Amino acid sequence: MEMRKARLSIDIPLAEHKKLKAVAALQGTSVKDLVLNCIHTTLYKEPNETTKRVLRETEEGKNLNYYDSIDEMMEKLGLDE
Repeated sequence: MEMRKARLSIDIPLAEHKKLKAVAALQGTSVKDLVLNCIHTTLYKEPNETTKRVLRETEEGKNLNYYDSIDEMMEKLGLDE
């Protein structure tokens, strides 16, 4: 299956572009691969222990909260105006 792609274009200061190219060269990679690695690291970093525990409990059906409406949830969470 072919992966669909999108183009990303950003403007950065020339000095930062030069540094980015230099870092990529020092790592023996391309600027594209360096940026993709940074994006991947940010999007898929390892969750901390609290997050892991909450995810595990959620999968086990523990400590779940149920609400009859979004308004009730917002009120109980103290997020209502």
